[in-house]
Amino acid sequence: MTKLDLRTLRLAPGDYRREQVTATIAPFTAGAQEYHAEPADVQAKLGLTRLAAGLLFDLAFDVSIIGPCQRCLEPAHAELSVAAREYQADVPEVEDEETTPYLEGEFLDVDRWATDSAILALPIVIRCKPDCAGLCPQCGADRNFVACGCEPPKDARWERLRELL
Repeated sequence: MTKLDLRTLRLAPGDYRREQVTATIAPFTAGAQEYHAEPADVQAKLGLTRLAAGLLFDLAFDVSIIGPCQRCLEPAHAELSVAAREYQADVPEVEDEETTPYLEGEFLDVDRWATDSAILALPIVIRCKPDCAGLCPQCGADRNFVACGCEPPKDARWERLRELL
């Protein structure tokens, strides 16, 4: 578990510090499927800037996320370049907007922040290949390998428009 103790940094307003940290990306569920990072430990660049009224945190790393394709369920890889930024006000006026959930007292939870940032950086659809045809919704055949011959289901909502043609 990577937690950075901010008390040891002693940053004055205007100071900037860059740290190389190892962050562990925890396995997670997205779209009812399990995904994990390979390797789980990634080298991340953590930047800390002391502002007049708070702290600004920057996190950047590259990670490979592995899990099932959302169309055919074959193994899929998503290569991500993650960049995240968080702000923590010294005296927050608005609790939700001026605080970061990754700061617990004087400790920054880098692992949890890295995992959440990787999840947010995922593409909307994770595929094994860009032109994945997926599974047939009627017979379940993998259309990447077999042409099943099933007719696509007709949507009754469009029938009135078809009559007009």
